[in-house]
Amino acid sequence: MPDFNELMVRTLQGLATEDEGRMLGAWLDASHENRTRFEELRLVFGVAVRACPQVRSIRRPRARDLLRETASVLHPRVSSGIGVPRWGGFRWLAPLAAAAGIGAVAIGVHLNRPAPPDPGPLFATGEFSTGPREAVTIRLGDRTIVRLGPSSVLQVDGTGGKRNVWLEGDAFFAVAHHPAAPFTVRTSSGTATALGTRFDVSARESDLRLVVVDGRVRVEAGAVQQYVEELGPSQMVRVVDAGRMYVSDVPDVYALLDWLEGALLFQSTPLSKVASELEHRYGVPVSLVDSTLMNRTITAWFTDEPLETAVTVICRAANLTCDISEAGVRIGL
Repeated sequence: MPDFNELMVRTLQGLATEDEGRMLGAWLDASHENRTRFEELRLVFGVAVRACPQVRSIRRPRARDLLRETASVLHPRVSSGIGVPRWGGFRWLAPLAAAAGIGAVAIGVHLNRPAPPDPGPLFATGEFSTGPREAVTIRLGDRTIVRLGPSSVLQVDGTGGKRNVWLEGDAFFAVAHHPAAPFTVRTSSGTATALGTRFDVSARESDLRLVVVDGRVRVEAGAVQQYVEELGPSQMVRVVDAGRMYVSDVPDVYALLDWLEGALLFQSTPLSKVASELEHRYGVPVSLVDSTLMNRTITAWFTDEPLETAVTVICRAANLTCDISEAGVRIGL
């Protein structure tokens, strides 16, 4: 039986023969799942080519070769201890997808897919850092997505059944839901704990600001963690001098997230909220034609992608129809 993973890559590289093309076409027509896998790979391949044009000519990529090729193009320092995420069934392409998400363009989508059984650490130990003009998107082994801002350092440790990270600087977290392993962000000013949510953290010296977009986050501060607050959506907490805490409601959380610029991160986010954030990001109306779609969830991340690309990726992953016109975007079944 042919290796369809390799056959799809050969097709994208323009190396497949006519017989191989017919074989792949029959396989794609056999099921919607097969076609979805190909579309996901096609998107990853396009991202990789933009980050590293040599990928187009590689006949049989090896993980270490792909990672070395893309690392020569990209700049942030990444510890080799970081677990490389898997992309669907394409295990030998996973390092390429991970590297392309750092300093280049990152796109990843899955729809309502349960997390696989975890045989070991949720993610490995390591460190990411950025320069004064760099921002990177990182996908940890537990499926959490992090956008790390300029002049920032993120240390991660997912061993021992825990999910701990240490931050100095700015980061936006789209945390994957793992009830048995709360996600903890530690800073010099306080500690934030979440199960599954999206929130923004700015930690500089003894000051901390945290803004919750979705879900709930518990924040502790003080010398003996004596100050505790639990925040919900559209709430913000400021910790001053590593102790005093001030909580406030935020009418427009996006106004506080300008540093993200073109980045969008969704983590099991209802499609209704995805539509709202697309509207805010691109300044065009986005409507759901069928109300039954509102609670369908999407996990995806985009960096500086045009509206057409973001909408197309989301609609293809969710097997939806999309119409983009001067009047706006309509999403339906």
